[in-house]
Amino acid sequence: MSSSITQQIINFGEKAWGVLSLFLPKPFMDWLGITVAKLLFAYSDRELAVAEAKLKKPIPPAPLRYRVWGDPDIGTFLWSSKHCRSDIDRELEKLGLSWDSFNNILDFGSGCGRTFISLPQEIEKKYVGVDTDSEAVSWCIRKYPQAQFQINPSNPPMDFADSSFDLIIAIAVFRHLDEQNQFNWLEELKRVVNPGGLVLISLHGEFCWQGFEADERAHLKKEGFLFKQLTDPYQRTIFADWYQATYHSKEYVMKHYAKYFEILDYVPRGIEDETDFVICRKNKV
Repeated sequence: MSSSITQQIINFGEKAWGVLSLFLPKPFMDWLGITVAKLLFAYSDRELAVAEAKLKKPIPPAPLRYRVWGDPDIGTFLWSSKHCRSDIDRELEKLGLSWDSFNNILDFGSGCGRTFISLPQEIEKKYVGVDTDSEAVSWCIRKYPQAQFQINPSNPPMDFADSSFDLIIAIAVFRHLDEQNQFNWLEELKRVVNPGGLVLISLHGEFCWQGFEADERAHLKKEGFLFKQLTDPYQRTIFADWYQATYHSKEYVMKHYAKYFEILDYVPRGIEDETDFVICRKNKV
């Protein structure tokens, strides 16, 4: 999909930020980044009511869309939602499964409902979305009362009994966690998924290393894991230090994630034709 106008502005702004921050004080740069973001949000939401009427569903406001998608544009947000749904459908079909195959579904890192918006209506009653973003969760609770949403703690455990879910989807979560938090949450997802249940995880794989410096690529080839500070000035003001930008190699995932789950498949660019998709299953006892 071609970049939106807002995404092009954001990409240019990130490059300009790197240059201007060498000469201008940080408080001013922080103010400038937040101000530009707010202007982009207002521009992106100018036709929000029209888009909601066309979709016949609530659409989250621009600041919430931006947090989960990196672009406040409505069109690309909805494209992402539909793409996530179709990518999950494809992987379930490979296993001879569908959404109807599951009784309890956890959307780990549901944000403002990006994936939920495109899910089949019949699964809404067995869906639970959790996120640390209290504003996004509150919006979902108000706008989508037919499903269950709740605030997730920053650290395990979650408020669920062992083996509560038979499908867990984690889109755009583990591609932001530092290494220890990653392991902590893998262990927690293992606890709350049923034996034989699936855990679907998206990651920044090798395709997302484009533009990296030679030393960063070498580090990833050797260690398989790289945790970097987010470049966007607005995002840096709202996300915790442990939630930044994370990159993985396939070899790292196959070695470390296999300590928690059986890895059924590793699909390069399996989500939105960009991020890798790891299909995991908890072994039956």
